[in-house]
Amino acid sequence: MATIVPNSPIETAQVFLRPRPRLCQRVPVAETLSFIYKFWDREDYYEDMRRFLNRMLEDVQHFFAQDVFDLAFLELGLVEGRYRITTKGRALLGDRLRSTYSDGMGYHIRAGALGHMEVKPVTDLRTRILRSSRMGYEAATLSRRIGDEVGIEVY
Repeated sequence: MATIVPNSPIETAQVFLRPRPRLCQRVPVAETLSFIYKFWDREDYYEDMRRFLNRMLEDVQHFFAQDVFDLAFLELGLVEGRYRITTKGRALLGDRLRSTYSDGMGYHIRAGALGHMEVKPVTDLRTRILRSSRMGYEAATLSRRIGDEVGIEVY
């Protein structure tokens, strides 16, 4: 396990050791929603919709749970004074916070629209859709809060 040196540059934080993929690179949200919108009136596709939707919700939940964990750990390090924000670190942190915010809010909006569809597979999984939507929103608000704390505009 790596030792943490107080007041080290923020770019040494574990959050930045691996690049963060975007949601669209990791989870086929747009493709799943497109499939549902295309075949919403065809009952013979309902089982496929349910399977695709289940897989998407599971992957989205995992994706945003990792974001929330990483950002909470980073926020704790900032609050405790473990990291100082350098020019390079500010750029890295800004990119990370903006991408998390964008993915979280984008998914939250899409999931909200999906949750209002009256299609059997969607109504069956509405609770899970809302839960994953909240997870995306939580990641977005956490990134926004960290940005506000350190003076980085997150949009």
